[in-house]
Amino acid sequence: MLTPFLSSLVKTVGTILQDAYPNVVSRQALIEKMIHQEELKFISTLTHGEALLKSMLESHAVLSGQDAFKLYDTYGFPIELTLEIAQENGQSVDMDGFESAMNEQKERARMARSHIDSMAKQSPALMAFSTPSTFDYDATVLTGKVIGLFVDGEAVTLLEEGWVILDQTPFYAESGGQVSDSGTLVNSQWEARVSHVIKAPQKQAMHYVQCDYGTIRLGDEVTATIDAKRRYAIRQHHSAVHLLQASLKRHIGDHVLQQGSFVGPDYARFDFSQPEKITLERLRIIEADVNDMIQEANACTTDILPIEEAKQTGATAPFDEKYGDMVRIVTLGPRSKEFCGGTHVNNTSQIGSFAIMSEESIAAGVRRIQIVAGKAAYQWMKQKDLLLASIQQQLQASSPVEIHDRLKAQLLEKEALKAQLQALEKQQVKSLVQSLTIHAGPMPMIVHQFERVSRTMLSQVVDELKGHHPESLIVLSSKDHDQYPLVVYMHPRFQTPMLNAGILMKKLAQAMGGSGGGRPDLAFGSGKQPVDLFTWLKDVLS
Repeated sequence: MLTPFLSSLVKTVGTILQDAYPNVVSRQALIEKMIHQEELKFISTLTHGEALLKSMLESHAVLSGQDAFKLYDTYGFPIELTLEIAQENGQSVDMDGFESAMNEQKERARMARSHIDSMAKQSPALMAFSTPSTFDYDATVLTGKVIGLFVDGEAVTLLEEGWVILDQTPFYAESGGQVSDSGTLVNSQWEARVSHVIKAPQKQAMHYVQCDYGTIRLGDEVTATIDAKRRYAIRQHHSAVHLLQASLKRHIGDHVLQQGSFVGPDYARFDFSQPEKITLERLRIIEADVNDMIQEANACTTDILPIEEAKQTGATAPFDEKYGDMVRIVTLGPRSKEFCGGTHVNNTSQIGSFAIMSEESIAAGVRRIQIVAGKAAYQWMKQKDLLLASIQQQLQASSPVEIHDRLKAQLLEKEALKAQLQALEKQQVKSLVQSLTIHAGPMPMIVHQFERVSRTMLSQVVDELKGHHPESLIVLSSKDHDQYPLVVYMHPRFQTPMLNAGILMKKLAQAMGGSGGGRPDLAFGSGKQPVDLFTWLKDVLS
């Protein structure tokens, strides 16, 4: 069994490189824990991936490129190990299909990046547009003037669909993980829907609009109205994320640093540095703590300070933000103070309620918590109630309290059935072994073709036979649906440079229209058509 060991080297590395990397020494315990957890995860990945791979290989002589890519992309199983294990089993991998799936994934990622970065790269017209525009945090409706119109990055004087810049706006532009506002722009001659808002290169809010009627012209007076209910839900979630971070620092540790976030009207997520999974009990404590802070009804205050002065306040600063000379600090009670340019509730009590939906790993040493607040939290809890009622009905439990006992009873029954099945499989293996005869001679041989015996069962039969007849040659096959799984075992005493289990398997699989190979003592393969094993083996050995 694989055992983690890399974490034991941290102290040595820290000592050698302490002048260049002093944090390795000061944070040795945390680094050791993170490395140890990553090694455990990788060992788990290898174990789980190998089991999945062997399951896939049972029914396929050639592992498809899609399956190989799924193991690599979804389960993190290295393609090199997939190739090695397949080869040991006398099977192959469709590498052309794997490379094709890999290239498709890369193209999808490139297209996604292209879409995200398209407005950030901008055109010369947008880069040169410097007319100032202001954003009003508190307004939901503002009267403004159209100062810029752009279609595909080019400045225009009128449009029905495209990007609009106003001299002042109540619309929050997407940034810092918070989604933008949506709403309407209205003029006596036209009306347009605002679907999203981003920042132009010179930081003006750019509204993407589609006109329901009429045409927007440069210089038009406009009434800008955001979707106030949506904004309120976004504010609830953003403030809830701040309180969550404060609670994580209290209950998990000061090593918790923001690694990313998303804040929307329906849910929010918070990514943070943490080497190991947070227990369910600790999550419940954090959830209760955030709800307590909500009930404290602390006012939200904002301050705009010079960057150096702001740093002295002890406010938390997100890891990936770039700051100008002046920064905005949002305070939500005595425990939460952060650099933030987003929109927030006026008082923590306006968040209403808070619930943690999930906690998971998204990268090495980075966890993600997804949360809901306000009405979304109520709806989430009602969904859980409905799910619990459905489970209660399916288990025929008299009350939700009885669900635990019913589930425990079913799991115990499942384990008992699993044990019975394993016992039956052992009996079946012994029965199959007892049905075989050994052909005596200078090289004792056991040769047989079964009906409807799986590759896994064949391997178990070979293992059992090796215990009874170690110094022998064993060649087994079976008709399993449209495949003929093959196993060859040869004791080292009979192996030569020209003859061993791997060589025999390649020849046998080729004779059966399939493929195979493996080690000198044990090899696996698969055929597509039957042969008389004993006659074939006699011809080969002679």
